[in-house]
Amino acid sequence: MNKITPETQKGPPSRINNDIRNGNIFDDQLLSNSIFKLDTEEKQLDTAKGACFTKEGKFDRWVGAKSPNSSVTIIDKANATQGVVLKNNASDFNGLDITVKQFLKRAQRVYAEGGDAKLGVYYAHAQDNKRKKLGGSEISNYQGMSTKDFDVSHKDKKYQAWNTHRGNTYNDLSKLNMLDNANYAIIAVADLLQGISSDPTNGATQWRGHDVEETTTLDGKTVNYKTKWESEMEKAKTDRSVLKDYGLPAGGIVENYMILENKGRYQLFFKFK
Repeated sequence: MNKITPETQKGPPSRINNDIRNGNIFDDQLLSNSIFKLDTEEKQLDTAKGACFTKEGKFDRWVGAKSPNSSVTIIDKANATQGVVLKNNASDFNGLDITVKQFLKRAQRVYAEGGDAKLGVYYAHAQDNKRKKLGGSEISNYQGMSTKDFDVSHKDKKYQAWNTHRGNTYNDLSKLNMLDNANYAIIAVADLLQGISSDPTNGATQWRGHDVEETTTLDGKTVNYKTKWESEMEKAKTDRSVLKDYGLPAGGIVENYMILENKGRYQLFFKFK
């Protein structure tokens, strides 16, 4: 199986990984043809099967059965007959092809958390790190971590939008092409499954997001959330009780963290021991 590898006209793959890690890649730059190419020199590409998505994260067509249990292929261009058939990286699937349902569940989680051209790869890695940290299976983690992802009654509008565009039968995935930023989530998960980008989160297993302009906490205090998180994360490096306020009842010691600003929101990613 061949990989889609990172490349840029401005520097080698290591430069791209550093740029992603430092938050320097924005919007359509991630989709430009100068960043991803099909490296056909190492191995022959797989024969396309299942749900085919282009390297820009757009659904192209079905090859074979239109089923949530079919495979997923990343192709270089529309109507290509060969591409990269994605494998599930969860140990309990033993290298089997990832199914359309599994792939889109991961992508939906990235999308709903705020994954876009800049942050998609961050969320894809953080969510996968969390799955590995919990030590469970693909099923227990992605269904347990987000049991309502496919519930159309979920109150989160992003979950609802994804469900509406994806459809219950999976027969017409082209509607996902009309959902803003859905392609970035698809790119991010495909990138993760192929091992293209190194983890830009430094192993983060938890994340939080907050609007920059919203400065009022639940108890009515006016704070800057970036300053608030920095203070709490530093304290949490030695005081495990701090993380109890982050939805982690048992608390924990923070090993590292990062705070990014993107499109009017602060994004916190952190790893605890």
